[in-house]
Amino acid sequence: TTQYNGHIPNHDFALQVNGDSMEPMFEDKEIIFIDKTKQINSGQIGIFVIDGEAYLKKVFINEEGIRLVSLNSKYPD
Repeated sequence: TTQYNGHIPNHDFALQVNGDSMEPMFEDKEIIFIDKTKQINSGQIGIFVIDGEAYLKKVFINEEGIRLVSLNSKYPD
């Protein structure tokens, strides 16, 4: 169970960050609030569900496909 005592903004859902792959922008155990959308542009950060697991990553889209990238330099592409 996660407890959050801060202001709850009007968003579609909230998730707790697990791990440090998106530091320094998102810290481990931080609560983030998400707006659901059907479109994301290259260079944006989003939640991606792969094989039932949710990943918070920066996305790059080009003619070769989609690449999900961590912000933390400890996790190279």
